[in-house]
Amino acid sequence: MSAAEGSKPYLVRQLEQTLWVALLWTICLVCSALVAVDPTHEAWIGMQIVGAVFGVGSAILLTRSVRIGLCVDADGALIRNMLRTRHVAWSQIDRFELRPARGPGVHASGIARLTDGGLVTIQALSPAIVGVEAVLTVLAELNAQRPCGEWQVERGGSVA
Repeated sequence: MSAAEGSKPYLVRQLEQTLWVALLWTICLVCSALVAVDPTHEAWIGMQIVGAVFGVGSAILLTRSVRIGLCVDADGALIRNMLRTRHVAWSQIDRFELRPARGPGVHASGIARLTDGGLVTIQALSPAIVGVEAVLTVLAELNAQRPCGEWQVERGGSVA
């Protein structure tokens, strides 16, 4: 049954990655709150303002980090990264592939290569935690389904 006929969209998320990123932003949020509130009243007012601003930013990124994922259906792919959510129609997607690491701090990641030559990084398909094989399996599955013009949902779930 295709997604157009009423089956559920295909969702890819890495629960372990999401939990680690959420933990990081939670720690930043707590530390910022401690600086902003400062129960001892010894902090300089500028530090309290910086703590409050950093805390608000951490709270926003915390909520965005738990939404990281890839949802595909008959219309295309909804790519939810940390800072940007983008819907890409199937007609715009040339293929899905794994982009290799490009140096220190720039890890390998899944991407959607677009027909206009552009690319969209898919943070939900990062092999940093689950490994390359799991991501390559999902990418192969996405590429096998994409040319059909309709999304065949065989399973739902996560990479991990």
